[in-house]
Amino acid sequence: MSLSVRQVLARAGVTTQKHIVSLLYFLTFAALACNGRFMAIFFRDDLGLSSGDIGFVLACGTFVGLFSTPTWSALCDYLGEKRTTLVVTVAGGAVAALLYLVPLVTAAVLVGGSAMLWTLFARCFYSFFFSPSIGILDSIAMHSMENPKRDFGQCRLWGSVAWGLIS
Repeated sequence: MSLSVRQVLARAGVTTQKHIVSLLYFLTFAALACNGRFMAIFFRDDLGLSSGDIGFVLACGTFVGLFSTPTWSALCDYLGEKRTTLVVTVAGGAVAALLYLVPLVTAAVLVGGSAMLWTLFARCFYSFFFSPSIGILDSIAMHSMENPKRDFGQCRLWGSVAWGLIS
């Protein structure tokens, strides 16, 4: 017997749109907190990048995010598919997060024995997909709630709770 996502969430007591949006904020901000707080340590300790390389990789990711967010938002508006776009951006970010692990598994992708170029590629790929997720989630939240003025802050609060717990 296969269950839909809605059926699984209903069995877990997540029944309203407000609960679903709150859960999405919690999971998204938990992922962002892990990425933001612990990636520099991972880059240094596990991949052996220098402080300068880490700063460059993180800055390039931010730069890519500056362009990908309006690009994905425009595509989302053009297609009229907020939920599908959110799924694509989060899934792309998840795949990109796995790419960070490649230098730990194989030396075949490393150029000149350095993980720097691969890590730069993975960071830019991650930022391209995951950076717009918060804006798209905000839009979904505002358009799916019965009373967004009352409920939005309560839902977004769960993102802050996740950030605080993970950080």
